[in-house]
Amino acid sequence: MTKTRCPLLRVFEKPDHHPSFVVFFPQKSKRDQTFRWKCYGCGRHGTIIDYYMMRKKVSFLQAVIALAKYRGIPLEWKNIPHTGR
Repeated sequence: MTKTRCPLLRVFEKPDHHPSFVVFFPQKSKRDQTFRWKCYGCGRHGTIIDYYMMRKKVSFLQAVIALAKYRGIPLEWKNIPHTGR
């Protein structure tokens, strides 16, 4: 677990003067291996994709593509028929 000032408060509201942003690292024993974060100053929380979407103001797909490119993870695209919903 890491604690720091909230970088999202600078984007949305006022600067954070106290460490209120916490990153929870995945535990080896748990099935869910995602990094989670929570800001006790502004109340926002989520995964790394949620954080990137808020910080950069992009869509989910744009965030996934950018993070995959950053980590060097190739993405495969499949043609999925649109159901019209």
